[in-house]
Amino acid sequence: MTAELKCADKVQASWENKVHHLTQMRNSPDMVDEEGTEFNWYGLCFDLVEAWTWEDQPDPYYRYQISVGGPQEEIRYHHTRHEGTIVEYWYLDWFDGACITLTGDDRDLALWVYEMCHPEE
Repeated sequence: MTAELKCADKVQASWENKVHHLTQMRNSPDMVDEEGTEFNWYGLCFDLVEAWTWEDQPDPYYRYQISVGGPQEEIRYHHTRHEGTIVEYWYLDWFDGACITLTGDDRDLALWVYEMCHPEE
């Protein structure tokens, strides 16, 4: 019997797959990856997730949702007064979830996604 991998075991590889596609789109004049997927069709939505004071989410955040269901993948942008924008990549599956905080080039790529989806800021 093999143990099923948890989200914490999958989150890094999932992010690396997204880096591959998003980097190709950012570097392409037409914003297209090698599979022909256009950036505007890659994510499902970019939205503001409101604060839920009755749960563990006291502050709103922006979300670039890439997929839903099992698994669900998204980039979250938390704007803080003291730390600036904290960027996380989340990998969620039924009753399980894990995230990594993006830094360096990964954070820069995620912020490019934010700028493409939310240019008015």
